[in-house]
Amino acid sequence: PTRTPTRTPTRTPTRTPTRTPTWTPTWTATATAVTPSAGTVRWSEVSPDLTHDWFPDSNADWRDTFVELQAIGVSLDLEGWAVRLSNGATVLATVTIGRPALTAGSGFYVVWGQDFGVAVPSSGTVELLNPAGTVVISRTWYGIATGQAENWNGAAWASQLATPGQAYDYWETNPVPTDLP
Repeated sequence: PTRTPTRTPTRTPTRTPTRTPTWTPTWTATATAVTPSAGTVRWSEVSPDLTHDWFPDSNADWRDTFVELQAIGVSLDLEGWAVRLSNGATVLATVTIGRPALTAGSGFYVVWGQDFGVAVPSSGTVELLNPAGTVVISRTWYGIATGQAENWNGAAWASQLATPGQAYDYWETNPVPTDLP
């Protein structure tokens, strides 16, 4: 037998171009928070309701009472501002607000009885104070009924079931909660 040479291909490494990521700037619009004033923030709700567990702790008690601020068409930075709660001439509590800003038009900031350390009374006054301690807006109310809140509906104050952190008409399209015993 005669040997016949056969060619065997040899592997030769080949350079393959790799893709290099390219940085592409993107622009994101961010809202600039403004300093609150009487025209940019309002009290939107007051609730001395002790019959529902609004503050999520599985108890219907003084912690579930609240007052609520709403931004009017702008983002607001409330850091360092304070909310003062009174009953007649007696100041019940003052809470300094932390970082969260209210969002444009429909943003809400809820201050709970839990935050105050006392219940929001059925008759009283709430004030928003700037960092210098000057009252910017205030709201006084009298005799809110048990299980109810006073909500600003865009035209007037109305007595109805509380809507913490929601628009006044929230219960028109959502299931109404039941009272806790």
